[in-house]
Amino acid sequence: MIPSVREMAQQLLVNPNTVARAFQELEQRGVVTARRGRGMEVTAEAPVTCRAQRQEILRGRIREALREAASSALPPDEIRQLVEEELTRVNGQRRSREKR
Repeated sequence: MIPSVREMAQQLLVNPNTVARAFQELEQRGVVTARRGRGMEVTAEAPVTCRAQRQEILRGRIREALREAASSALPPDEIRQLVEEELTRVNGQRRSREKR
């Protein structure tokens, strides 16, 4: 179960209509569902749906970065090397934060 529109609006300090619209969008996407008399709850499909949406967002961002890299006349091997270096750097930073 997730907080009611009123509760969520109070927690976030936003207009209840904003929260209601967000809940409607989440319901349309299959992330939450309304339970009569109980409120809204997260669906069993939500993790898969959200992961797919995150992947699609990232795919678009990666595509744009690769287009920019390719248009800068860098050879594909150098682009791959840069991507690998950055991925290693990001993973290293994440591990060091997890240790804290």
